[in-house]
Amino acid sequence: MLVGAIKTLLNKVDAQENKITELSSENQKLKDEINRLKGEKGKPDIAKNKDDKKDSDDKKKGGKNGGRGKNKNAKEIEIHNTEEKDVEKKDLPKDAQYKGTRDVVIQDINFNLNNTKFIIHKYYSPFLGKVFEGQLPPEYKGSIFGPGIWSFVIQFHYEARMTQNLLFKILTGLKVKISVGEISNMILCHERFEEERQNVREAGISRSDFSQIDDTGARLNGKNGYSIAVCNQFFTDYYTSLSKNREAVLRALAGTELKFAINEIALKYVDDKVNNKAIVGELRKLQSNRLYGPDEFTNEILNAPWARGKITSWIKHIKEGCAIGAFRDNFLGVRSKILICDDAPQFKGILEFLGLCLIHEERHYKKLTPSHPDFIKAVADFRETFWKYYEKLKLYKINPNDKKKKELSDEFDLIFLGKTCYFALNQLMEKTRAKKDELLLVLEFPTIPLHNNTSELAMREKVIQRKIRGYFRSLEGAMASDIFLGLMSTCRKIGISFGEYLKDRFYNRHELPPLGDLIWMA
Repeated sequence: MLVGAIKTLLNKVDAQENKITELSSENQKLKDEINRLKGEKGKPDIAKNKDDKKDSDDKKKGGKNGGRGKNKNAKEIEIHNTEEKDVEKKDLPKDAQYKGTRDVVIQDINFNLNNTKFIIHKYYSPFLGKVFEGQLPPEYKGSIFGPGIWSFVIQFHYEARMTQNLLFKILTGLKVKISVGEISNMILCHERFEEERQNVREAGISRSDFSQIDDTGARLNGKNGYSIAVCNQFFTDYYTSLSKNREAVLRALAGTELKFAINEIALKYVDDKVNNKAIVGELRKLQSNRLYGPDEFTNEILNAPWARGKITSWIKHIKEGCAIGAFRDNFLGVRSKILICDDAPQFKGILEFLGLCLIHEERHYKKLTPSHPDFIKAVADFRETFWKYYEKLKLYKINPNDKKKKELSDEFDLIFLGKTCYFALNQLMEKTRAKKDELLLVLEFPTIPLHNNTSELAMREKVIQRKIRGYFRSLEGAMASDIFLGLMSTCRKIGISFGEYLKDRFYNRHELPPLGDLIWMA
């Protein structure tokens, strides 16, 4: 009994220390904000000193890589020009003997203004009353700027993350007569790529067993919004809007405007979410094969007498359920049956199977900051066990079998028993145990990933863009960002240069097949 009391007391002391640390940090942030509002500066965030010995060791490990040397990738470099350099014969001694050659590959880039004047010949037919004139090449029609400038602006804005002002400085420095507004129009030329984006989505989703999803904040014309990334190993697509609720997630997964169906899938969802049998009964009367558009559904269902004036959350769940019903019934295009994501609630209940990220789950344990040595050891031991178990799951993916599946399931139960001396650790284990089926979905589907890193990496592009740009002035700007960043990421995944892809499309070469076809060939 005394041991239990001491254990409880130590846990309370540890919890109080964590609370004090948390409050101290919050207090400092409030002080900094007060100073900022007064026109002063807060406490600077200065990084810790680096370990000099470690830095020295790192430099030693770098060895020859730090300086200039032979280009190890010279054999893989495409050669555009070849020049031979011989020794001046007058400089050679009489006994000099020829010993062959050696190759030196120099990489360079030629970036110059290349204006073209087209002299268009014209003819007039008095009989027809019609003028005939020579035609510009297709790639030069519709703009006073050539495809080289268009592809340059798109690539450097999205891939090199250059702002419009920087692009303006570079182009005007090259003596291009262009305005910031014209650069903005180029950046927003996303409509001509919409069809390819849809083909990429369809091919990418069809090619894989699963989809992955994540979201991050975004600013839309002064309002808080969200960007959602949908991806897998073959493609990436983004959807930016003012919300990140289940409807927005559905829109991102579908890649099209939502439609609604009152079917068994919808009725089951509404029955689980809405504590009102009468509403479910009214919906059941309307069950059919009909597909509703957004306006039809609002007018005929959500504004029906039996639904009018009901609790807002109920109406929301009816809308979600009927959208999920249409989605799962394949009315909204191709889809996956498995969704890999973090533990955010808006991702749940949409597809048949949900797989949670094990790396996300471990981060909860990494955030524990115990102060007592026994608690520190308990967390360290658990995390070591967790990662060993993770390695076993990776091996299972390579060679799945029923026996190993049963062993790994039983081992999960033992690992997360929650019987350590550290109460905070035990509470986390209890929460993890409740998510066993989602965390161990890989035992049923060995081809799916154990983590959600793919969508996190996709989301990083949006985060960096937000830090640079701050916000989108319009929904059109957000849509352009969604399309071009998605195509850029897809190009990388299938081994295509985004710059070469843009040039191919803007110059109308079409030497590169549609990206959707390349996904099928990958």
